Amino acid sequence: NRAFPKKRETNLGLTTAVGKTQIITDSGIRQKGGGWWCDACECLLKDSANYLDHINGKKHQRKLGFSMRVERSTCGQVSGAFENARKRKAEEESGDTGPSAIEAYEQRLMAQRAEEERRKKAKKDAKVQKKKEQEALEVEGMDPEIAAMMGFGGFGGSSKR
Repeated sequence: NRAFPKKRETNLGLTTAVGKTQIITDSGIRQKGGGWWCDACECLLKDSANYLDHINGKKHQRKLGFSMRVERSTCGQVSGAFENARKRKAEEESGDTGPSAIEAYEQRLMAQRAEEERRKKAKKDAKVQKKKEQEALEVEGMDPEIAAMMGFGGFGGSSKR
């Protein structure tokens, strides 16, 4: 007799290695090597996807004492689940749950567009300011092209390579 599967209560910590590269070799003790080690089955798995498949798999679950058969639901459990679903649907239709996912997405999109417009305006203002500075040099009586040839232009400016 084996127990029915249960919801996992512990965090596997698979997200801690996201975006990181790890070199895995076959030398040394298996437990101390790279990869994911399963203490229950005493096996080494090379990546997190294989590890997740393994711990949800038949071999690992049997070693832990679980069968892969699912417990049959009673009529009361099914009717309770339907009642909960009806309540959630009624709350969504009445609008008590707050902004929907679509509204939240639209708000984020509008904020992103506003930020992009602000950046464009700042870039345009910087360009106008630079043009005013060039005009100020011309007013002093020196052509900016001649000043650049003589080495006076470009102090503090960006390089144009």
